Amino acid sequence: MFISILTKTIGQTRVLRSSTINRHFSSNLSDYGNVEGIKLSEVADNVLNIQINRPEKRNAFTSTIIAGFRSIFDKLNTDKHFRTAIISNTGDFFTAGIDLNYFSSLYPTGVEDTARKAMRLLWLISNMQETMKSVISCQKPIISVVNGGCIGFGVDLISCTDIRFCSESTFFQVKEVELGLAADMGSLQMLPRIVSNQSFLREVVFTGSKFSSKKGLEHGLVSKVLPDSETAFQSALDVAKLIASRSPIAVQGSKVNLDYARDHSVADGLKFNIVWNIAMLQGEDVMKSAMAIVSKSPEPPKFDDL
Repeated sequence: MFISILTKTIGQTRVLRSSTINRHFSSNLSDYGNVEGIKLSEVADNVLNIQINRPEKRNAFTSTIIAGFRSIFDKLNTDKHFRTAIISNTGDFFTAGIDLNYFSSLYPTGVEDTARKAMRLLWLISNMQETMKSVISCQKPIISVVNGGCIGFGVDLISCTDIRFCSESTFFQVKEVELGLAADMGSLQMLPRIVSNQSFLREVVFTGSKFSSKKGLEHGLVSKVLPDSETAFQSALDVAKLIASRSPIAVQGSKVNLDYARDHSVADGLKFNIVWNIAMLQGEDVMKSAMAIVSKSPEPPKFDDL
């Protein structure tokens, strides 16, 4: 019905301004700077690839890499050019988690007072959690491509992303109980919303046991398991390119509404959706899409950057 209404108005609607999309790779990449342990590249138009790049240490996260991820996702959230991002790894291991050699130096030693030691730990943990919040709150769809081991902080990280693929050789491990603590970077909050079998989830969390890519697929942690890392990345890239070809207004609006619905009642979600769409339905992307459908154009519509 909506399309039929738009069809009647096409003849009366002035021609939309021509697309100003830049089909060349963006120079915006340089704005992200260089972070040791992170490799950035534009692997397709409007698609950012964020690689964990410390293969000699099994891509273990340092404080520099964690801070770098936060900076990247804070910028990506309002980037006008990039429409989606992939998180992947160099080498044959996604990540061994947090590099304990780096973070042991941050532990508040030499402080006898329990309250003051607790406050310093509060600052440390809260600051690290801000990185995860930046991934969760980013309005651009994020795809994780996991190859090899994904341990501890790696599980935290991928659980904050929208879409998760992996290779057959991948294994996962919520390892924190082996280290004598409860995971505090997002796994215990996000995994119950993702994994379909709560008994399985509690088993692997309480025991710290590894589980395979097959189990990850079976219980909903990942949506695709591919034969190898190259195939997994190509599959993710194909999805990312398709997402990037859609209206960025529609895609990001869909993510915002999905995230809102996750944390609110159905009734509240529907009300929020109304408020969102009474503005966004007036945008040019709706008309471009409708005109392409009505005209049965063999070429998909081209949408301007934000």
